[in-house]
Amino acid sequence: MDAEAETLLFDDVDGSSAAGDASNEREAADVGSLAEPIAPEGETGPARTPDTTSPLVLAQADAAASLLTSAIRAVVTNQAMGARCAVAADFDSDGRMDLVSASSNDNAVSWYKNLGNDSTSGRPTFSIKKPISWSSNGSRIVTVADIDQDGHIDVIGASYYDNSLRWFRNVPQIYNNEDDPNDPKNGSVEGIKFEENLISDAVNEGQGVTVADLDNDGDPDIITASSGDNTIAVFKNIDKGTFCEIKEVVDSNAKGARTVVAADLNGDGLLDLASASKDDDTVAWYPNTMRNVVNHSTGATHRVGGYFDPSVKNVISNGTESTGAYSLVAADVDLDGDQDLVVASNGNDHVSLWRNDGKGNFEKTLIYDNADFVLSVTALDIDRDGDIDVASASFYDGHINWYENVDGQGYEWKNHTVYVGIQGHYVSHGDMDGDGDEDLIAAMHAENTVSVYFAQTPCDDSAISGKISRPECCHEGSQWDADTGRCLPCKVGFYGVGSGLAAECVACPTNACTVGDSENSNSNLLPATCSGIAGCADPVESIAQCSCGVDQFRDNDYDVCALCPQGQIRPDLGISRPMNTLGNYSLWEDMQGTCRIKPATVVSPLPLYIIIPVSVIVALLIFVMIYVIYRMNQTIKYRTRDVNNAPTTGLVGLLFTDVEGSTALWDEDKTTMSAALDIHHDVIRKVIDRYSAYEVKTIGDSFMIAVKCPDTGAEEGNKGSCDKLLHLANDIQQDLLHAEWPVELANMPTACTEFTNVNRFEKNGDRVEPKLTFRGLRVRIGVHVGVHSDRLSKTPSSAPSSASPGGDELSASGNHRQPASLRRSSLSSKSSQNSSTNDEDVGDTLDSISYLAGSDATGVKAREASMKSR
Repeated sequence: MDAEAETLLFDDVDGSSAAGDASNEREAADVGSLAEPIAPEGETGPARTPDTTSPLVLAQADAAASLLTSAIRAVVTNQAMGARCAVAADFDSDGRMDLVSASSNDNAVSWYKNLGNDSTSGRPTFSIKKPISWSSNGSRIVTVADIDQDGHIDVIGASYYDNSLRWFRNVPQIYNNEDDPNDPKNGSVEGIKFEENLISDAVNEGQGVTVADLDNDGDPDIITASSGDNTIAVFKNIDKGTFCEIKEVVDSNAKGARTVVAADLNGDGLLDLASASKDDDTVAWYPNTMRNVVNHSTGATHRVGGYFDPSVKNVISNGTESTGAYSLVAADVDLDGDQDLVVASNGNDHVSLWRNDGKGNFEKTLIYDNADFVLSVTALDIDRDGDIDVASASFYDGHINWYENVDGQGYEWKNHTVYVGIQGHYVSHGDMDGDGDEDLIAAMHAENTVSVYFAQTPCDDSAISGKISRPECCHEGSQWDADTGRCLPCKVGFYGVGSGLAAECVACPTNACTVGDSENSNSNLLPATCSGIAGCADPVESIAQCSCGVDQFRDNDYDVCALCPQGQIRPDLGISRPMNTLGNYSLWEDMQGTCRIKPATVVSPLPLYIIIPVSVIVALLIFVMIYVIYRMNQTIKYRTRDVNNAPTTGLVGLLFTDVEGSTALWDEDKTTMSAALDIHHDVIRKVIDRYSAYEVKTIGDSFMIAVKCPDTGAEEGNKGSCDKLLHLANDIQQDLLHAEWPVELANMPTACTEFTNVNRFEKNGDRVEPKLTFRGLRVRIGVHVGVHSDRLSKTPSSAPSSASPGGDELSASGNHRQPASLRRSSLSSKSSQNSSTNDEDVGDTLDSISYLAGSDATGVKAREASMKSR
């Protein structure tokens, strides 16, 4: 495409320009050539070159302007509370792409039926939010696949707070008029419902889920990324949606794992895995390998893929080039026949292309360096020019962007802003209006919205003489039908090959494991239309592999095989796991035996001259170990009470905290408040430890903390300043702001989430960036600075404290029991709040500062606070 021209393919429904132009003018654009799109994410194959001789391009040469009408942003829902992600699939088999979403604030997995294109606008409308589940606690991610191979697309989801991995069976409700057997509606789908199936409750803080046929047997397996246990794991599909009870751990050291994808990265025909882990800034990939498997029915040995050696981890990047690695997708961006990776890293705000040489070696090309806290990327041919473009969602600036692959090889990129909202969280794509081009789908977390942005390409319905579509616009999985004048999806028993004029539906093979060929496989999964026809899954063989080895047992807490306890064994009885134990591992353990005490071996007694010295040495070692453990426990338990950190001379800073409205919170929900207070205490103590401060006392929800301040200017009777105290207070508020509070807390008094600058604009029309200012418990902080004195406070030690689990107030400058009196002093930053004191020994009023959640009194950027939970 012409690098000087800008093609703006999307716009929001209210007409605000994605480019930020107040007049909403569109620049003229070179549409480019409509080439045959390359295969979707996950394909490996020969390099492809864009076709510049497409009949559609030639046909539109004199009518380019009519092909570039303004696009529409369709808000599918604004009730996906805390929207996390949304993806497209045809759930009711009507040929139209529906949507499914995950939203964490209402613990929901929901779907939205595509009701078909409106006769006036030509754009689809959607049903209201239809529940799939309300019990996915902290619902984080969803994806889709035909898990049970019945020809209907199912839903798979992971939830953060209950550590669960579930799949939801799509059960069509078939119309049947018993009174009229000839009713033409008989046999049609009049509705669907979803049945919940728990796969595992040991996916600790699940963040990412993908589905792929890792062992090339035709059924879909599930791969997860979980940040709570830093794990990438595989769950093998044994028989039509019943999974092996033992997860196969691929990597247990992907710190803060966020995303995992499947693609053939080394060209061996097997789907490998790649992950992004935020807390160690790492992008890595794991090769899929084959191993010998014995068919217990025939005794024959053959090689099967789908196995990952936990000791093999190929690190692509783990430094500044991938700081805060969060999201990634696989696609052949440079059209050289192998799978590259597009990565979003929010520590450096980069959207990057990691170019694959075909052997699993990668080199970075920067696409964009200002996607503010980018959380999601996807790859697709947005402008239908035959190459792969990229789109992203970023959290802090609320941007949905797409990046035009200008040179077609991924070296030159051009940024286009599609939408600016609040807290962009996820992007995906699908042909939502059935016109043959890919539309963009976005989830906005704070807006609670799922939206579709319709691509404006030569394939738009209104662009070609009012026709519904053109054969040049048929995508893979469909075929041109001259009678209806549109591309129709392949029916059951057929699957799609090729795209554009070459798109056709061919019969599913009945004697093959997968469709297509190993070199040019068109998907990571067997198409749903071939379910039950193609495929070679062998449940008997698969369940035989789903068993812990010799001297191992299944750990029910983590769904992994663990070694028998010390001194116990589990011998091999030489039997294979039978099918009647599928879904009941306890029954299989009863059959194969469990860990038991190893039979004692008779040994000759040792002489006394050996026993006595050894016993003495062992006793001494035990004493030393007990002492060391005691000291370590003391250090760990009382690290915030380390007397070495207690200020005893010079300038002293005191900090007081109090939870506002705690009485009402306790009265509202004691369980939630108790959990929130544990988080509150943990956050504050971590900051105390970080600053080597001293915890003087804790009463109820209130802390009294002391810090050593620099002695400069702190002579007796003079003022002094203590920046350390201000930083301590600010860090407490910032860490509290981004803590992972209980979901129920948001509905309690004084504990809601608040933003400033919402829906505000500059005079020039630019949107003012919203700022998160409050979240969780509202904690007030008061600080004092003074010179240490050895004189005892006159305040009686028995003076009642104003802080308690039900107390609402703690005056940072009122009467307190103090280890030493404080002379009047000043801080480098001042506030008029809580600035009086009644301590007669001090003699003067202390200056103090009171903070509100999210304030930035010291100038320390709130962006520097961690967002581990996001």
